[in-house]
Amino acid sequence: MEYDRSRQGLPIPIRENRLNWDQRNMIVADIEFSIPEGECFRLFGLKIPDRFSTSMLFSYGSGKPYTPAGTDIVITENSETCPATYNLDLKIQKGFSLGSLNYSFICEFLNFFNYKNVNRGAGFNSWTGEPYRYGDVNWGTNKIYTYRDILYLRNPAVSSPGRQIKLGLSLNF
Repeated sequence: MEYDRSRQGLPIPIRENRLNWDQRNMIVADIEFSIPEGECFRLFGLKIPDRFSTSMLFSYGSGKPYTPAGTDIVITENSETCPATYNLDLKIQKGFSLGSLNYSFICEFLNFFNYKNVNRGAGFNSWTGEPYRYGDVNWGTNKIYTYRDILYLRNPAVSSPGRQIKLGLSLNF
């Protein structure tokens, strides 16, 4: 029987490895609050108008695994974990009437706190577990990445999109 062997000729122990999609913990919370037409509501002494609604969607995910770069003889696949991910989306809506026309103004904030979640892929530095930054060192060659190198290595898909604000108008006849 033939075994896989390390560079030194020793057998490589059989062990379980996490899969690329293995995310150990995830929490999602969806909170909605609305005031129907003709109702009056006070919050901390402030009168909230009728036909007003707001919703928040919060999500947290523990980091997914990645295979670190290294100089070890045997590199264990998916033995390190990316940073945790956070996100909060907020939507505010206020309805109005004008004759038989009902309309609503909508304001939506995506990634409200502008948190940069790390995604694996091109531009992901497997030495640090973060996106490439100016001054990072390529440990294989001891080369310090210059600003131009980082522009080439950085991929916008390595971080989640920044804060987005969307304004809208909804018409109902």
